[in-house]
Amino acid sequence: MTTPSVERAVYFLGNDRVLNFGIAAFESLRRTNPDLPAYLLPFNDELTKTRELAVRYNFQIIEDPALKVLHQTAEEFWDEKHRDHAMLKKFFAFFGPAKLFLYADCDVVFLEDLGPLFDKFEQANLQFLSFEPSSDYVYKRGPLREKLERDAITRGFNAGVFIARNGSTTLPDVQEFFSVHKAIRSEFHDTRDQAMLNYFVDYHRWRHQNLAELDPSYSESNNARQRPLRPNPHGPGWLLDQPFSPLNGKRLPMLHWNGLKLPTVLPNMRHFLRFRLAPLNRWQRFTYITQNIWAGRSILWTRFVDSIKFNLHRAMRKLRR
Repeated sequence: MTTPSVERAVYFLGNDRVLNFGIAAFESLRRTNPDLPAYLLPFNDELTKTRELAVRYNFQIIEDPALKVLHQTAEEFWDEKHRDHAMLKKFFAFFGPAKLFLYADCDVVFLEDLGPLFDKFEQANLQFLSFEPSSDYVYKRGPLREKLERDAITRGFNAGVFIARNGSTTLPDVQEFFSVHKAIRSEFHDTRDQAMLNYFVDYHRWRHQNLAELDPSYSESNNARQRPLRPNPHGPGWLLDQPFSPLNGKRLPMLHWNGLKLPTVLPNMRHFLRFRLAPLNRWQRFTYITQNIWAGRSILWTRFVDSIKFNLHRAMRKLRR
């Protein structure tokens, strides 16, 4: 059955194993964007609980032969079987049902309405919008990276969150591209899908900007390790509260934990828990928080010490004025 075309949508990639993060992602999407169409690209067949959540959070699980082909394309490119090759399924969004789309890994929470971001993207006539620089995790140091940087072709981006439009490529184009360029795979960092997507965007010279270039009021990074945050006093959303950083006061439309594992005490944990705990009863919330604190107790102590240092520096600066 063909999935009907929509103007704008969000894609996730996941399965039952990532629902500790996924529930927070879905909950936050529906709190901030209740009517935005959403799709899930299945990482594999482990989808029993995911299918239940698809009903609760009103998203559609994509079932399309192209997903298997994309997985095989990654295996053929790297000449091995690897669980991360399923991540290449995110390429489906470039020829999927949404004309404009935001792709997000499941370790993300949304902090505001995505409509203005889609509007900015469309008005700028971009083909690709990234949310976090990541040059050192795309290409290895070598001739390819040096040439791409010298010619100002690459900027290096994290592939966990991005906005793009469909119609820029096709499944046969993706297959042919990675078949033809297989000889240069040794130039890629071992981030699999991230390196492959970066090279695809760079090679085709897609019109690409970071969100901060498109709108300087936003942070150039959505990495959730940045903290603390404070409410935006002039409108919706959250701002970085880092007096010693050039990013102080910059807006974050979402937080991306970018590979951190649960259970543990995450940076910006309260923003994660606000959405993750929403479907749980009081006892379940207590149990969940207790498990996370115990698993992340060493991190929590380090963060406590860092917080004391931060506040001491802030106090000393005030005294010197």
